[in-house]
Amino acid sequence: MDGVFVKTPKGREEVETKAGGLLPAIRRVLIYIDGKRTTDDMRILPGITDIHQVLRQLEADGYIVPVSSSPAPVVTPETPAVHAPVPADAVVKVALSNTLFRPLPTDNNPTQVQLARNFMVNTLKAFVGAFGVTGLVDRLEHCHNHADLRALFDEWHQAIMTSRQGMREADNLRSKLLEVI
Repeated sequence: MDGVFVKTPKGREEVETKAGGLLPAIRRVLIYIDGKRTTDDMRILPGITDIHQVLRQLEADGYIVPVSSSPAPVVTPETPAVHAPVPADAVVKVALSNTLFRPLPTDNNPTQVQLARNFMVNTLKAFVGAFGVTGLVDRLEHCHNHADLRALFDEWHQAIMTSRQGMREADNLRSKLLEVI
């Protein structure tokens, strides 16, 4: 069971709501799955002795699928879209078309853009450290509108998830950012 996995809609919902009652260690693996990290990358997670067993369980329960077989997400008015990490080369396209964001403001409000940019930069510095994300912080500083910030949303979220404290706070931080971005 080596490879790269992505969350299904059920998996993304579990990350958001904790409704499935997963054990904390298994939930941590689910959160860590981003469509980029390999099975070998996940071996470093604390408290996991058999990553293959955890991945088999998550796949059998419908929380993840291998990247090669991941279906396109289906979003209807009854089932709101939820955030899912995407490959780096598709971030801009998906982030801008994903219904997870509120509609773009008709006018570019510099105060709102600055608020969102500051939030992203400050959370990166607090949870990851200034030196670990210098390139991302530089790109954020050059964002001039909501669309630019949204294009970096997935990368911001993934960076937050790299720290233990960031993993704990990621859902809360994400929700706060979505209110202003």
